[in-house]
Amino acid sequence: MRNITQAFLVFLLSLFCTTSIFAQNAYITNTGDSSVSVINTKTNTVIATIPTPYPIPDAVVVSPDGSRAFITYYANPNSVISVINTSTNTIIKNLFLGTGGSGADGIDISPDGSKLYYSEIGTSGDTIFV
Repeated sequence: MRNITQAFLVFLLSLFCTTSIFAQNAYITNTGDSSVSVINTKTNTVIATIPTPYPIPDAVVVSPDGSRAFITYYANPNSVISVINTSTNTIIKNLFLGTGGSGADGIDISPDGSKLYYSEIGTSGDTIFV
């Protein structure tokens, strides 16, 4: 009876929750070789390594629907954010924000996926952008 109750609870959660709760992959930056490792969290194995076009990838956030991952690069004067298509594990575009600081640093996304927030290391102080 307990297994049936647990299975029903998982079924209900799958109906009412976003897929990000059940995400299978983690995206981890590798600053030493300028890449992102894709780790299957069910098997704890690296399933892909994505080379990044800029050195020192820093922070990563995955969209609520799990379809995209966004990467910032430490100390890149163009404040670039790369966008990864998580179904192909490839970088599909680079967003050049070029706001005059010394690089995008932290990154997060709104729960509904409509806004991307990033912090920038500035010469006169740090700033948060939407």
